[in-house]
Amino acid sequence: MINSKCRPECFSYRDPAGGAIRVGDAFFRRITASGWEDWRRFNDSGLAKDLVADGWLLPFGDAEKQPSGEWLAPVETLDFVSYSYEWAFGQLRDAAVLTLELLLRALEYGMTLKDASSCNVQRHRGRMIFMDHGSFTLYREGEVWAGYRQFVSHFLGPLLLMARGDRRHQLQLRNFPDGLPLDYVAGALPQRCLLSLPALVHIYGHAWFQKRLQDTADLRQPEIRPLPKKRFQILLLSLRDFLAGLKSPSESGEWSDYYEHTSYSETSFLDKQRIVRELCREVAPHRVVDLGANTGVFSRIAAETAEVVIAADVDFPAVDRLYGQLQQGAGGERIYPLQQDLCCPSPGLGVLNRERLPFLERARGDLVLGLALIHHLAIGNNWPLPLVGALFAELAPVALVEFVPKADRQVKRLLRTRRDIFPEYGRDGVLAAFGRYYRRVKTFPIAGSERELFLFDGRIE
Repeated sequence: MINSKCRPECFSYRDPAGGAIRVGDAFFRRITASGWEDWRRFNDSGLAKDLVADGWLLPFGDAEKQPSGEWLAPVETLDFVSYSYEWAFGQLRDAAVLTLELLLRALEYGMTLKDASSCNVQRHRGRMIFMDHGSFTLYREGEVWAGYRQFVSHFLGPLLLMARGDRRHQLQLRNFPDGLPLDYVAGALPQRCLLSLPALVHIYGHAWFQKRLQDTADLRQPEIRPLPKKRFQILLLSLRDFLAGLKSPSESGEWSDYYEHTSYSETSFLDKQRIVRELCREVAPHRVVDLGANTGVFSRIAAETAEVVIAADVDFPAVDRLYGQLQQGAGGERIYPLQQDLCCPSPGLGVLNRERLPFLERARGDLVLGLALIHHLAIGNNWPLPLVGALFAELAPVALVEFVPKADRQVKRLLRTRRDIFPEYGRDGVLAAFGRYYRRVKTFPIAGSERELFLFDGRIE
């Protein structure tokens, strides 16, 4: 019996049939009286068991009735939660495909999905997984999918804009928590998309229909022809195959090819890997935050020890490349790649600014890595060094930081088009700045290089 301090989560308030409840660090699926019949059918039909067995649905336990008349079912806890505006292109595409696969499977059991939010899907232990157990409801022959508009706004529209237009359109998902408006998508797509049948039907045609409804003074419900189940399935299969075939934008990022043009010698790079590996084993963190992860070379090293590695980088193509490598089996079950600009990290959004939590709150760990990063913050973005130290101290009690001197090629690259106004940037300045937040430091020179690694610990609370 759950009778302690339960509270509904701000991210889970929209569905009258239920939502999510947190009790301490545990999560429960809440089912109200109005949602019980769908929940019972979802379980008794075998659909729930089928989806969990296939790894498509987050595992959960039996529902227990509460004194309030509601039911609570324990749900496996996610290691890390991220949002669609932070994902790799492939991650958003895979989430879209999974949503359609789930719907197709649900139809086989006489059920459907009542919604199609990208928030229903997360990356969990190496794969995309559906976590909104309350989305399943009875299917009625001929009905139009209630989640169709949401699917187009959350998945199809953003993916088309990214693949056919500009990758940065994805960031607009921050501003539109209910998905990109169809008129925005239709207006932003290049004209050649008019020749694409999926875009023509699902974007342009859909946007035109919505505008027509908004412009008319007739308040009656529009007459919509029934859609037979067979035709519905064919439409879903066609849409799934189209999305599965979408390719990540091919343009090179500023840093996605960093390791092909680094100032390291092979000896130095191998020595850096050795030091990082040894220090990760010494610290033995459960959760690592890798800031400026690039394509994840050191995220993979951290994952040899840690259970969870959050691999964040500002460069979209670098994040795409890392996600693609992880999906090909390159040690990805512990690594969570995401796009993140540290100068403008994802803020708290939605109801009470708690519906979607800030990156700096979600990403706290036991060890934070900043390898070949702090010169980008201090010189590339004019951060005072104490502010750089504050960022690391905010995220973890132990920090492993790489110091790159001004004589290094990468720092010269940052300074080639601007005046050097950073007299405090140097070895002593970095040590002093981080010394405000950490009591101890160990230094490790990288062989064949002027670079050093600093391990700070004993965070000052």
